[in-house]
Amino acid sequence: MKKLPSMVKQAISRVAISMMLFATLIIFSTSIFYQGLLKNSSKKHAEQLSSFYKTRIFQINEEWERWIRDFKSGIEFSHLLENLETHQEKITAYLSFQEMDQHFHYFLLQTKGGNTVFDFGNGFPKKGITTEEDYYFNAEDGLLKIFRGLIWLGNEQDMGKFSIFFCIDNKLF
Repeated sequence: MKKLPSMVKQAISRVAISMMLFATLIIFSTSIFYQGLLKNSSKKHAEQLSSFYKTRIFQINEEWERWIRDFKSGIEFSHLLENLETHQEKITAYLSFQEMDQHFHYFLLQTKGGNTVFDFGNGFPKKGITTEEDYYFNAEDGLLKIFRGLIWLGNEQDMGKFSIFFCIDNKLF
């Protein structure tokens, strides 16, 4: 076998080293470019998700407020709360018939003084909720959005307060 002259060997080794350095440079620059694309893409995706959830939360809040207005009007218009002796049965029947437990998590009705007149729903967490909170969280129920307002309880009791609790979870979105 014929030996290659040392200059040819040197040239081949330099070309090989140059090709390896060039390949390393290409891999490195491609990696940096790809990371930049991923970062940009994830930023856009996060902005789109943020925009979607902001819009969706606004829509849900409007739907809840409209539903609460109609719900309150229906109860006041039907005079369900005016007779103290029968209001429990009447409003329970009304809520059950309307399948209201599928719309909200819990409904609490109180006199102006804070005495409970009626409650309806899925295991109300009575401890730890103040009247000022808009949101409530516990491990059992998760995150609850609380809407409050005034409602007519009839001539005997005048105005009262209601609180409606909506569950905020994945199925909501």
